[in-house]
Amino acid sequence: MSGESEFTQALASNRRIPFLVSLVHELTMAERGSYRDRTEEAESALRTVGFLNELRMVILNQLRADTFGADTGYPDAALAEVLLERVERAGMTEFWDRTTARAVNSLG
Repeated sequence: MSGESEFTQALASNRRIPFLVSLVHELTMAERGSYRDRTEEAESALRTVGFLNELRMVILNQLRADTFGADTGYPDAALAEVLLERVERAGMTEFWDRTTARAVNSLG
């Protein structure tokens, strides 16, 4: 999965925190689009919003740990595993690849 590679490379870079902030932004914009999309059924939109919220919570917890030195963060491999497990369970691999690529590209 290309998103996994880009994700793990960005985590290991000196742009880790800007990458995670960009990723949260991309997820937030995707969530906004899911409830503004009038063609998506309410139940489907709710599932999408829940999925995106779960990803954001994991990433924001990691950002908190990275920023404040809290013990609640994951090692890089575990963070990738937790997020990718949720992505695959939701059948959102293609979405994750595109979103991760946009977050990486936003770093310049």
